[in-house]
Amino acid sequence: MTQTPAPPGWSCNERDLDTEDYWSANGDGQAMVQEYGLGKAVPIMCRTGGDVLILIEAGSKLYLWNPIDQCLWEITQKGSREKIVGMIGEPDGIINLEKELAKPK
Repeated sequence: MTQTPAPPGWSCNERDLDTEDYWSANGDGQAMVQEYGLGKAVPIMCRTGGDVLILIEAGSKLYLWNPIDQCLWEITQKGSREKIVGMIGEPDGIINLEKELAKPK
């Protein structure tokens, strides 16, 4: 998988994403993946500011997950991952992004 550069205020750094703990086999990230039946999911980038959001790719779909309030949003916006990441980096980008609240399986 090729890495998409993160916009300002976001990070693709594995340490920021906490891939060794949070996304390990027994981590909270994988527990959410199982709860929602996403199959294999990979964290793409996370917010570096005060709020907590993680962009996740599972199959051919992208999701925004807030691990604090346990909300998972499926991104329904048309376009490539690069286009969606670009939109996320724009002012009000997340607000304007087409998405639907996902339901646990």
